[in-house]
Amino acid sequence: MNLKDLKEKPYEKDPENGMRQSYGAMIVKIGLGAMFLISAITTNWAEQAPDAPLAPMLLSVVFGLAFLAWGILPWWNAKRRIAAAEARKQADAAAAEQARLNAPKRCPNCGAATKGDKCEYCGSPLP
Repeated sequence: MNLKDLKEKPYEKDPENGMRQSYGAMIVKIGLGAMFLISAITTNWAEQAPDAPLAPMLLSVVFGLAFLAWGILPWWNAKRRIAAAEARKQADAAAAEQARLNAPKRCPNCGAATKGDKCEYCGSPLP
């Protein structure tokens, strides 16, 4: 597999969920993010000193949010891509049906050129 294949199909690593990560990796990343955020809250509350540095808390918050985003965003993007593909399929099917209905047809009974499901002149069903 070369770089061109990876650019064309970046999300086919796990075809079951459409993500480049497995559900296990996603859960681990979310768990690490939650642990960092909890440690940031408890570290700041535990220090209780007016001159306590905020750097450990801020660093834990940054790492926690980064791990949460790293775990959740691929799942969210995969869901959006799947929904967009379904919407595209439905729009294509609706456009094909509309084109079929609007295509001119010849009525088998009266011979008139018409469109739709029924003949506009005699009312017989069109093929």
